[in-house]
Amino acid sequence: MRILFLGSMVILNLSCGSTNVDPATPDGAHNKFVHAFGDKDYQTVYELLTSDTKADFHAYLKTTREVVSIIRSEYPDALKEQAIDNLSIPFKQDTFTYREIESSAAENDVFKILCSHMFASKDETPSMMQKFGTRVQSIELEGPNQATIQTLAGETLVYVRESDQLWRTSEIFGINFKNLVLVSRQNLEITKRNVDIFSK
Repeated sequence: MRILFLGSMVILNLSCGSTNVDPATPDGAHNKFVHAFGDKDYQTVYELLTSDTKADFHAYLKTTREVVSIIRSEYPDALKEQAIDNLSIPFKQDTFTYREIESSAAENDVFKILCSHMFASKDETPSMMQKFGTRVQSIELEGPNQATIQTLAGETLVYVRESDQLWRTSEIFGINFKNLVLVSRQNLEITKRNVDIFSK
């Protein structure tokens, strides 16, 4: 391993690839994430997502549950079931439906169910693994709490150190969850407008 200092930036060159899986280090967090993702261990994957990414997922769930509550209490009986079915999220090979999570209180349980649909295709996990990268080649430490990882697959990925001193990422899920938040808020607005129409 070579350590290069460039101004305030520290570059760790791990030319042999790191086998560390300790999330108290950037390369360990990355390796643990990749292994968990490959093993479909979505509980561990969830634990290695940044607080901001988890907050977006929480916002999606909270808003969607509010939508369902309004549908169940305010919609005409003949429209309730179809309206709830419309909250489904289609993926390439599968569909995630709200009904599957209706009795799940824990966010990480919902996350596991969502992932089981998101990566239902046999080809999806390998392709995402390739996109996410494999073992770490080098790490650029940009201050004490951010690291940019270059993988042996040529991918560049960002990790941040959070208040518990563990490194986490928003890769793969960050943008998707932000989009889910936007869709859930749109659904809430549409649902409220529909209630106004039904009441007239």
